[in-house]
Amino acid sequence: MNFLRTDTQVAIDDLLVAIEDSAEKYYDAAEFLDAAAVAAVMQWIGDQRQEMADRFETALRNLGERPSVPDPERQSLEKLVQHLDATMAHARVVPVLEQRLEAEQHLARLAADARAADLDDSCSALVEALEDHVALVTSRLQALLKKQGSKRPQTN
Repeated sequence: MNFLRTDTQVAIDDLLVAIEDSAEKYYDAAEFLDAAAVAAVMQWIGDQRQEMADRFETALRNLGERPSVPDPERQSLEKLVQHLDATMAHARVVPVLEQRLEAEQHLARLAADARAADLDDSCSALVEALEDHVALVTSRLQALLKKQGSKRPQTN
């Protein structure tokens, strides 16, 4: 592993870490949500994100760099917090969907920042594919959120 990374290597590695984190959070959401239909979508998104992470890892290795190693303590703590949040909220779907939408916005910003790096054509195409996927996921999450919102009891 080089000690001096290019802007492209840094951008692709940052995206890889964020995508892997995203996949893990979608898998976690699928595991603890009570709504089976929403959990199935979370599982599908997690699978898609893991495939995307694999593509980014390959691209990073092709750039001559190894992926950053995730911090297992941070991941464990984040998972615990997410599970506690779900338990406290009785695994309500709406807060989870809202959290995932915020995470999609963050991932979209990271992808936009990566475009500022001097990416080669293959990395640029990969970032574009990620942006397309983020747009698709955002649309799905918004539709699920709208559907869940219509299930809320009306209060006067």
